[in-house]
This record gives sequence, structure tokens and C-alpha cells, in this order.
Amino acid sequence: MRETPSVTQRCTSDRRDGAPCTAQAGASGYCIGHAPGAQDARRKGGHAKSRAERAGALVRAMTAGELEERLRALEDGGGGKVSP
Repeated sequence: MRETPSVTQRCTSDRRDGAPCTAQAGASGYCIGHAPGAQDARRKGGHAKSRAERAGALVRAMTAGELEERLRALEDGGGGKVSP
């Protein structure tokens, strides 16, 4: 049976305010926020969840006819019914 450590390893880096980081560390001894090799992951963080990205995915998922119908309804002042 594998033994699990009773104390979880904490990140060895310091926060911006100078206090020690309290996040759980990975195998490198650093958390995801301080790991030197995780710059790409931090840079991309949340990108796919942005409103612009989700709206772009929704527009790409619509057919040309559906998009034209919605634009026509908007031009008419929103009085027309648009199917969801």
C-alpha cells in the first residue's frame, strides 16, 4: 500500500506582497501560478470562456439562413418573433 504524506506540500515561492504562497505545490515544488514552465497555461487561462470567444462560437454554429433571420428581426426593431 502506498503511503500518503500527512502534510501537503506548499509552493516554495512568495506572493507579490512578500508573504509565502499557500497554494498546493506540484512535483516541481511550485503551484501552477508560480511554476516557471507554466507560462503558456497562465497566458491562455480563461480565454475559451471569454464572452467574445463564446459569441464567436455561437455565430459559427449558426447557418447563414439562421443568422440572416436574426439580423432581419433586429433590423425590424425586434417586433418580429425569432426562433431560439
